[in-house]
Amino acid sequence: LRGRPVVPPDRFVASLTDRLRKEAAQLVMLGYELHRDRDHVRAEDVLGAALRIEARNAEAWFWRGASRRAQGRIGAAVADLRVSGALNPSHQNPWSELASMALSRRCYEETVVYASRLLEVAEAPNGKGRARALRAEGLAGLGREDQAERDRTAACGLGHMASCPPP
Repeated sequence: LRGRPVVPPDRFVASLTDRLRKEAAQLVMLGYELHRDRDHVRAEDVLGAALRIEARNAEAWFWRGASRRAQGRIGAAVADLRVSGALNPSHQNPWSELASMALSRRCYEETVVYASRLLEVAEAPNGKGRARALRAEGLAGLGREDQAERDRTAACGLGHMASCPPP
């Protein structure tokens, strides 16, 4: 150690933390690519490794949830997507996935809750249109057809063509 500069502990920890975050980010990118290539089992493993490095990585939680959904592991997917949404409440992807999954399971109250959350955070018209369309389906499932029709009309006005009445 003689003649070698001593790195202060706080700088060493900051440097190590930075390197670990970069490694986690690389694993998230790899997991996303595996998910996109439909290799969902490997994607889940890689994203799990990213989460072991950085447990508060909302993107890792999201993509692992998406990969689990693609494998039909709905309970695990819902849990991951909820964590992703809690870590980054303003990101619309977890809310969109959760609303869509709730709708496919015929959990209409959940659909309305998640679609409403998506509507709150969506900035672009297509995101707002998707939120209104999902919420309309949830409301219709609950028998609240008047409210559902208002959301369908709003979704159509926002460019969500599937919500528009046939010509």
